[in-house]
Formats: sequence, structure tokens, C-alpha cells
Amino acid sequence: MVLTLIVVVFIFWGIGTGFFTQIHPVATVDGEKILPNEIAQGASQMRAQMASQYGSSIAAELMRQLNLSQLVLERLIEQRLVALEAHRLRLRVSDAALAQDIAANPVFQRRGEFDRQLYEDVLRSNNLLPAEYEQSVRARLTGELLRAMVMRGVYLSKAQIKQEYDRRHERFSLAYIEVPYTDFMTQIDPSEQQIEQFYKQHADNFREPERIKVQYLDYDPQRLGQGFNPTDSEIEKYYRANLPVRFTHPEERRVRHIFLSASTDPAARSAKAARANELLAKLKQGADFAQIAREYSDDSATRLNGGELGFIGRGRMVKAFEDPVFKLKAGELSGVIDLPSGFDVVQVEEVRPARTDPLPAVRDEIVKGLRLQRGLEIAQRERREDFREALNGRSLTEIAQQRGLDVTETPFFAVGEQIPKLGADEAFAREAMKLTKGSVALVRDRSGNAYLVRALDKEPAHIPLLKAVHDRVREALIQSLAQKAARERAAALLKQVKSPADMDAVAASAKLKVQKASDFDRASQTVPGIGRVPELMDTAATASHVPAMLPHVVEHDGDAYVVALVGRTPPPEKQWEQDQGEFEEQLLGARREAAWNAFLSALKQRAQIDVDPNQLASALGAV
Repeated sequence: MVLTLIVVVFIFWGIGTGFFTQIHPVATVDGEKILPNEIAQGASQMRAQMASQYGSSIAAELMRQLNLSQLVLERLIEQRLVALEAHRLRLRVSDAALAQDIAANPVFQRRGEFDRQLYEDVLRSNNLLPAEYEQSVRARLTGELLRAMVMRGVYLSKAQIKQEYDRRHERFSLAYIEVPYTDFMTQIDPSEQQIEQFYKQHADNFREPERIKVQYLDYDPQRLGQGFNPTDSEIEKYYRANLPVRFTHPEERRVRHIFLSASTDPAARSAKAARANELLAKLKQGADFAQIAREYSDDSATRLNGGELGFIGRGRMVKAFEDPVFKLKAGELSGVIDLPSGFDVVQVEEVRPARTDPLPAVRDEIVKGLRLQRGLEIAQRERREDFREALNGRSLTEIAQQRGLDVTETPFFAVGEQIPKLGADEAFAREAMKLTKGSVALVRDRSGNAYLVRALDKEPAHIPLLKAVHDRVREALIQSLAQKAARERAAALLKQVKSPADMDAVAASAKLKVQKASDFDRASQTVPGIGRVPELMDTAATASHVPAMLPHVVEHDGDAYVVALVGRTPPPEKQWEQDQGEFEEQLLGARREAAWNAFLSALKQRAQIDVDPNQLASALGAV
């Protein structure tokens, strides 16, 4: 089992490939090869990392959302590009920096100190040579050095940050007349000639997609590994290899806090500090901490649950917060903690001492992990063997009977439609669609699980006859005509409204009402009563004066709106003071990340990158 903190290195930086230099590459980057074993290993390690970090069930759901092969390939391409550019710029990580980074990894420490023997044991248990690991760490550090160089070039002044904040959080007040399209639907009764004409003009909207019918075998690793009973020696070896990370837990404290944000202005900070001390005095007199947090804390993420932060360990919070908190006993209050972003008052609810899980307590968990590992090995081997058998003409039903597997036969399905036992798995469906009738392939789902699949039949995409979709066409025509009528009605009303002051009279004449959306934040992109309409926000933001009628009818979900901008103000200074620190950090971080991505894009544009899709598919098929 590869340890999480080691896996991270290899997902992004790979390992040596000397034994595989004669294998046809999946891709080349300016002549540098990316080989199939790197794709397969990266995918396997990513699954292991996700499972270790989030647990098997959550990891499986997350992996279903990923195009695993493309994600791993993109990471490896970026790695090659970064390494080549770092070499061109003559960037180099010293041996001392390399040693310091490895020594700082808690996986290789005993009682907080680097242990050479443990280092070698952990690498050996994960089938890694020190030279391989150190090469990958050096590559990672070099990449981080280049990334830091790019990001350091991004700077924003306080004025630029405030200007961007004001732009994003400008507050609007609108008045609008809503013309619902549903008001017109009962008035519309299209003729057969209109329906036929509409269908001819929009036939492609009713196109039936390509569909396929398949059989597949699921090599469930949990079931395949269930009969494996690891020896005491194997269990103990796994336990010792994973002891520093999985089974050793540092001291933790469950805490609540009350946070009062404060700007860098001395007067404002002094006022907030005084307020924090007032709240602390109330708490010392017996006030309920959770209630005070709900009333006064500026931390929106924890305020509603009484300031509950849960269990925290060392290294998760800033040092200025942790140091006083870890001196407290259960039930004790901190003083007022002075932080760069404001002031904190903390109550420790429970202390969980540092502990190491004894082997007997985690034996079942280890057995489960080893069985899953064995199941993955069995699944990989049997899948390969059965794929060869299926290519030679053996039916999946016969293979399933021999293996004791269930064969699943699907009805016809298209991309995005439900597949028995797999749901609407687009990754599986898209790969299956590439098969021809009778052909066999290993097909992966979103989480990277591979299935042996035979295509039983295919239906090409086609436009059905009108009689097959008549009701759908009629309904679509009625809705289209109703939306057009709403749009035309709103346009006629807009012509009558010369200024916002005219809206009430014009609405009354049309037996409609003027509705209000008052003092809302542009950042939400949502107009109360209408919905998410970013283009409306943009138009309101660029209006030359206030009040003003917006020049065009606004449409959303088929309804039409006549809209007036009646108020436009910058965000309150208090809001800026509360958000300043976090916003500055987020904006600068986003701009720096954008600069790095732009840098990578420029590297990709300059580079000669060739990808072999067939090799990519086979690389993952081997996992």
C-alpha cells in the first residue's frame, strides 16, 4: 500500500523509466517520452491517495467525476514542461534543500526526528529505491521553485484590491415588470400545418442519439479479495509501514471560538479588541459561549453552530492561534488572541491526547485493506486473461460462469442515460460507444474501474418521424410561441416607459405589477424574484446614470422583464473591513494561480506535444 505522503510526489512527478525506454510512448513532449507504465501507475496512485484521504466510498464518488486517464496525462505533460523549462533556466535544488525536505516528512520521523532506517524501511515496503524517490522529490522541489518565481511577479496595490472589491460587490436596487410566458400558453392552439412546419425547421432538436446495448463483467476487487486471509507477518508489516501516518494520532483539542474581524487601522483594531474583551468578561461571568458566538462572531462558517471548530491538531491553524489554545485544559477559556485578521476568544471543550492505535485495535481495518489490495491484483490478472479469451471468441456468459461472476446485459442506452448498476456514467458510455457490434474491450467508468464489455447491438443517431414525437413537437411549439408573445409584450411595454417613474402607470394599464429587488450584492449574480442573470448585472453596472431604464428586454427561463435600475451604491465600508483580509488573500491567490496557468499554457503552445490515444487507452486498460 503506497503511503499518502509518498503518493503525492509520484502523482505529479513520476519515477524513473529506465526499464521501459523501448516501449512505445503514450505521448512525447519536445522529445521527452511519457510511457504507459507512468499513466497506469499515476492512475493507481491517485486512486490510493483518494481512498486514503477520503475513505473508499467518498473517494469512489469523487473519482466518478474525473476523466482519470486525461487527468493523469495532463499532469505528466505539465511535469515534463516544467522540468524542461527549469533546466533551460538552470534552476537547481541543492542537496541540502533535498535532504531538508525529506527529513521534514513525518512519514520518516520517530519522535519528531528523521530516522534513516525508518526512511529506508518505508521506501522498501512501498517497492521504492531511495534514488528513485529522491529524484522525484528533487523534480517536485524544482517545479515548486519555478512556480514560486512566476507567482512572485504578481502584485496588486491596496487601491487595485479595493477597486476590484467595490466592482464585485456593488449593490443594486431594481424595479421590474414581469411578463410570464405561461400567461400566453392557453391561448395558443397551433394547426397541424404549423406543427409540421416547426418540426421541419427544428427537426434536429428532436434527434435521437446513438445508442448501444452491451454485456459487461464487473471485477469487483472487494468481492475478489474477500477470501484472502493475510498472515500475522503480513499484517504486522503493513502496520509498521503505515504506523507513522495512519495509526499515529497527534494531540487534538475540540474547540469553539468567537472571531471578531479587524482591519489594520489602529483605531478600528482598538475598538474591536475592546469589544472582544467585553465578550470575554461576559463568558467569565457564566454567559453561554455558543449563544455569544451566534450573536457576535464574524466567522460565518461557524457562527450558526455556536463557533464550533471541531477537533484541531498542531499545524492546522496559524501558530498565533495554536500556541495559546494548546496550553488550555478542557473547559478553560483563552484570553483575547490577537491575530492579523482580527481577535479570537476560544473555549476548549475536550482534549484528546496523542495516541498510537495498537495493532489489535486496527487489525480488522488492516485485513480489510490487504484484502482490497489482493482483490485489485486478482481483478487485474483475471481481467487481462478474460480479455484475451473474449477476443478469441469466448462468450462473456461462459467466462462469467467459470469465474463465478455476474454478467450484466443492458438495454439500449445513450450517453447521459441510465445504465444498469452504473447509473448515468458518461465516461463508461462514451467509451462503450466506440465499440462496433460484436467487438470486445476493457471499458472504464468515471472512477477508473475497468469492465470487460462486449457490444451486442447499436442504433445509429437518427431523426424520428414526426408521428413518433408529435406531442413533444406540439408542446415545444406552444412554448416557443408563448415565449415570443411574452417577449413582444415586454418590448411594447418598454417603449411606453420613458423613465422609471412611468413604470407603475404602464404596469397598471397592462394589469401587471411593478416588483422590487432592493439593495442586493452584485457578487451573487442573482436578482431576487428573477434568478441568476449575470448579463443583467453587467448591464446595470455599466449604465451611465441612475435611475435609468435598462435598454433591452431581459429574458430568463422563458419569461420577459422590463427592468429599471433605481439604485447603485458601493458596498458598505463595514463590509469591506470585514472582508478585506480574506478578499485580498483570495484575489491575490487567484491572480497568481492564473499567472501560473497562463505560464503553463504558454509552455504548451511552444512545445511539440504528440499524444497516441490508442496507447493512452491501453495504458489504463492494463491497471
